[in-house]
Amino acid sequence: MHRRSLLAALGLAALAPGLARAAPRVSLTDAFLMLQPYLQLPPASRDRFSFAYRAMRRDKPAPDAKATIIAPDGSKSPLRLDPEGWVIALPTLEDLKSKAEFQIDGPDFGFEIEPRAAIAPGPRVAVADLAAALAQLNAAIAKFSEGAGVAPLTCAYFPGAAGAALDAGSAVAKPIPTTSAFKGLGPTFYLEPRRAPAAASVTFATPPSRIILARPPAGG
Repeated sequence: MHRRSLLAALGLAALAPGLARAAPRVSLTDAFLMLQPYLQLPPASRDRFSFAYRAMRRDKPAPDAKATIIAPDGSKSPLRLDPEGWVIALPTLEDLKSKAEFQIDGPDFGFEIEPRAAIAPGPRVAVADLAAALAQLNAAIAKFSEGAGVAPLTCAYFPGAAGAALDAGSAVAKPIPTTSAFKGLGPTFYLEPRRAPAAASVTFATPPSRIILARPPAGG
């Protein structure tokens, strides 16, 4: 991957999830920005976070997006998306190193890159686990960016959650703030772990669908 493309992807993923546009036919590594350097990390350096990719068109999910992965031997595999436009099966490291190509079949679209904590969403999430996921992700970003000074990610967001509160062992758990920074998600609870007691937990009346790692919302 070209360093310029990688830094562009870092800038996109480090805010609210961003869009990495794909030309009609590009290398597989340029279609799935950041995936190859992620997979090249030792497993112990990437077991707390992952990247998810969502097909988007005009700022809306595009589950109808069509594309083909073309291997060097000419064999073809269709891009597989779920009903919300998320890529179901990401390319492997072997696929990315093979000089395979990515071809859009139909209307243009791009990929939203979403950094996620590798934490199973449940009724309670430890602040220490959120902090560890952010630390590992930021260490990877520092490695990817080769000292370019990309600002660290410091927040965890909880889309789909209800009744979120910070439980620090006091008699009453304290509500955490919400933001509407993520398009299409509506008000979303979030927490900056470095500003919360390490021994605390976030509790939910309804658990989130996933945990997104990103920068603080504007003005947050």
